[in-house]
Amino acid sequence: MIIGLFDAALNYLWDETIKNLRRKVAIFDIDYFYDTAIKDTKKRTKFKDEQDLVKLDDWELVAGCEETGIITQLGYKHL
Repeated sequence: MIIGLFDAALNYLWDETIKNLRRKVAIFDIDYFYDTAIKDTKKRTKFKDEQDLVKLDDWELVAGCEETGIITQLGYKHL
C-alpha cells in the first residue's frame, strides 16, 4: 500500500513539473522554443501556439527548456 502511495506521489510531482514547464514556455517566446526544441521540420509545422504544447513529449519539453535556458543544466540533469 505504501509503495503505491509513493509511486502516486512521484507521478503527481512529475505531472505538476511538466504543467509548470508548459506555463513557463507559454510565457517565453513560443516560436523560438518550438524552433529550438523540435529538430524535425515536418513535425515543427504541427506546432503553432500554446495549445500545441500538450502534443510535445515530456522529454522533448524538458530538453527544449534546457536548450532555451528556461531551466539550468543542473535542473535538466535532475529531471
